[in-house]
Amino acid sequence: MVTYFAIPKADFKIAVLGASGVGKTALVKSFFRQQFAEQHIPTVDDYFIHTVLMNGHMLSLCIVDTSGTYSFPAMRRLAVSYCDAFIVVYSIDDPSSFTKAIEYLDEIHRLKKTQLEEKAIPVCFAANKLDLGDEERRITGQQGQDEINNRTDLNGEYLEISARLGFRTQRAFFGILKQMMTSKDQKRLAKRTRKRIQKKVKMFCWNKASENDVNC
Repeated sequence: MVTYFAIPKADFKIAVLGASGVGKTALVKSFFRQQFAEQHIPTVDDYFIHTVLMNGHMLSLCIVDTSGTYSFPAMRRLAVSYCDAFIVVYSIDDPSSFTKAIEYLDEIHRLKKTQLEEKAIPVCFAANKLDLGDEERRITGQQGQDEINNRTDLNGEYLEISARLGFRTQRAFFGILKQMMTSKDQKRLAKRTRKRIQKKVKMFCWNKASENDVNC
């Protein structure tokens, strides 16, 4: 189980939320290009630290894979409070998972609105299992799009994906990262990158000076 105080600091933190069995862990594994697991194993909140390259900046990314069971509502609320952005997942063949996803959207708004003040909350509303046939589909694309459109305080994107096929799973994560990359973030990361380069140059000069016993 996640202990959020033990998670290393990261530039951006994304929580993946949804009912049990909708494919949250499969989505995360697809992002890391791991093999899809046919058997569903319920998740007790877990997290992954990853580094990605965006706009010329190396970003540290923490992805929190939350439990979809009712046994851990406190952990889910803690994940929402801890994270900066959210991927809310439901299954297109499961109306109850759609209802639960809507509840999560409202919970995100309730818990994050005061924390983020005037800033819109970055959210990807992901309809999973697009690989199923049309006859198995129970939730239309318009229903999903309407839910995210009706929540103006969410900086949201509706996206239909297949974690099984790896379809649009990369876009789900990189799309929300782009939402999070404000101009302020870009300046902060550029400043940090310059400092890192300057530090490396100083270390290189120091090593060369030590080798050659000359000033750099």
